[in-house]
Amino acid sequence: MMEISESLIYFWLSRTYVGAHKINAIARSAPIKAIWEEPERFRQALGDKYGELVRTRSRDFLCGQLEKLRGEGIGVMTRANPSFPERLRQKEVSPPLALYYMGDSGLLSTDSVAIVGTRACSSYGQNVAQRLASGIASEGLTVVSGLATGIDGYALRAALDSGGKVITVVASGLDKITPVSNTALFEEISEKGLAVSELPPGTEAMKFTFPERNRLIAGLTLGTVVVEAPEKSGALLTAEFALEQGRELFAVPGNVTSPRSAGTNALIADGAKLVRGVGDILSELGIKPRVREPDGMNFTDAECAIIRILQRDGSAHFDSLCDCLGLKPYELTPLLVGLELKDVIIRLPANNYAIKDLIK
Repeated sequence: MMEISESLIYFWLSRTYVGAHKINAIARSAPIKAIWEEPERFRQALGDKYGELVRTRSRDFLCGQLEKLRGEGIGVMTRANPSFPERLRQKEVSPPLALYYMGDSGLLSTDSVAIVGTRACSSYGQNVAQRLASGIASEGLTVVSGLATGIDGYALRAALDSGGKVITVVASGLDKITPVSNTALFEEISEKGLAVSELPPGTEAMKFTFPERNRLIAGLTLGTVVVEAPEKSGALLTAEFALEQGRELFAVPGNVTSPRSAGTNALIADGAKLVRGVGDILSELGIKPRVREPDGMNFTDAECAIIRILQRDGSAHFDSLCDCLGLKPYELTPLLVGLELKDVIIRLPANNYAIKDLIK
């Protein structure tokens, strides 16, 4: 038999969509090439996909299919590719066989944060998702989400509008986008960012493909932020995947009387990191925030130090700032007043301070 690369074998298996979990189970006891060389040996394990796999077991056919995809603007990166993202190779993720993509595949190797939440979000959830996505993107991190309406869509749009890096992971083939209402958003992400799926073109979104998509959203990132989610929500499933995969988990607190926030509030009660602003996320991830000069303002070294602390911690008490900066109260007060007048920080109840953009 003609020699064939592992990459082409993974493509063969992925385009028939045998399923990563099934192939990963087989691969624990046999090399991946054995499936190509002796498909009959794995007939029972391959199940109802066996016939299609045998029919398409041709190097020339598969190379032709790859060429066809390239003509449609769809790239394929298999697990055998050196550029395959390391985070998705971890066994806890159940590594996909291949990733079909449109856009900049280099984004798969960038530091990223997922923002997810309910489709039926409130205006509060929308506002927070947009602000967090814009802030995360402005810090140079990639924003990852699904393509659903609600929190996912608002987060992706805000990151794009801020000129940030964006990845959307979809629950269908890249030519079967759902919901149709987000087609324009998908097309823009494909041009300016990256759209990715483990499902081959022609695959419709089904009930079981959404959880599989959610595991990849969590797997690609350093951590997942759940903005707003009821007690039963796909976003909470993404949160579970994040914990199983050893990723950081964040949640935005919400109104305790709102069903939309029941899931996020429960996550916080169970130990998820409470998010008041982008600074909380950066601090937990060990990422030093950037210091910016809005509208051409010049900040003194002392003012920059205050901004760094507030960006890192989300907010800080007056006394804590004195301790951190080694300043007397009479030295700190004019600095805080100056930053308030510059519209950079805001004073909160109980003599706490925060970056204004994270509070609006």
